[in-house]
Amino acid sequence: MHEKIEAYKELTVDMINAIGSEPDYQHKVAELLDKRQVIIDSFTTTEEVIQFRVLYRDYEVGTLDNQLRDLLTKELNQTKTDIIEQKKKRIANSAYSKVNREGLNLFSKQI
Repeated sequence: MHEKIEAYKELTVDMINAIGSEPDYQHKVAELLDKRQVIIDSFTTTEEVIQFRVLYRDYEVGTLDNQLRDLLTKELNQTKTDIIEQKKKRIANSAYSKVNREGLNLFSKQI
């Protein structure tokens, strides 16, 4: 069981390092998450699950998982912000092209 928790912890550390150092980390993190899931799925009895939970706390893997969650949340929020900015730029470009198509000159109109 110690080998499994150490492998789980190592995969978590690899994911944290990949997010911090690789610009295109998504594929690597997905692959490592699949490997972690294989470890979790390998437990066949309730005793193994309980033993894994105890070792999870003993090896302090929870702090690593929290760090990983925070990094992923930060990346997700940055992606959402980027999407919103792209949408704003697209709307502005659309408005400019519409004004140019219609030949509307706001500065030549008398009020």
